[in-house]
Amino acid sequence: MKGARRFGRDISRAPRLPATVDTDKFEVGGNLALSPGSVVLREEAFELIQYRPTTEQVRELPLLFVPPTINRFYVLDLARDGA
Repeated sequence: MKGARRFGRDISRAPRLPATVDTDKFEVGGNLALSPGSVVLREEAFELIQYRPTTEQVRELPLLFVPPTINRFYVLDLARDGA
């Protein structure tokens, strides 16, 4: 029953995909930050977003975040011996 309720909730809201994160845990200004920005390069595999600073002091070196291309737990499933 719990799975059926979750399925109903997932298909009732856009984008009508299974929820992977409990979004109720995030609060803008509390544990989530927003910065204005725009896409400066769009390729088939990625988008490069340039954010505008919201404070006068900014770091000299930018932060580059690159998410993994495959799920880290999936990589463990590829082991031949199941370890």
